Amino acid sequence: MGRLSEAHSFRSVDQAIRHSNPCLGDHLYLDQGSRLMRTDGEITSLIQNNFTHKGIPALSAHDGNLVDLQHVGELRQIMLAASEEVTGSPLRMCYNIPGCEEFEDVVYAALHKHVHDLNWAVYEKEQRACEVVRVSAGC
Repeated sequence: MGRLSEAHSFRSVDQAIRHSNPCLGDHLYLDQGSRLMRTDGEITSLIQNNFTHKGIPALSAHDGNLVDLQHVGELRQIMLAASEEVTGSPLRMCYNIPGCEEFEDVVYAALHKHVHDLNWAVYEKEQRACEVVRVSAGC
């Protein structure tokens, strides 16, 4: 009886999804997730290879990449080129800035201010940590 109700529940959910999203109907249960993960992996591999060959540390995280601030411009260019090579067209990128939605275009001044604020916060903490070490070491 439990299996019948689970199957019935699945069918109900499936029908609701198809009813609410008719454009998805022919694309469900065709292993599209694996295809998309492979595409993402190919793009990520091209990006990582670029920075590895140059000796620049780069970290891929989910569908994004992290590099030192001085390499952000290069990262954007490489991401566009890699996505175009793999998919045939450059994929739109998003930037995560507090107070901005991911889908909003980022104003360069807001990005610059955010990076400046992050640098200030990091260096402020670093100075305090050094002061504590000097005091405890008797310097």
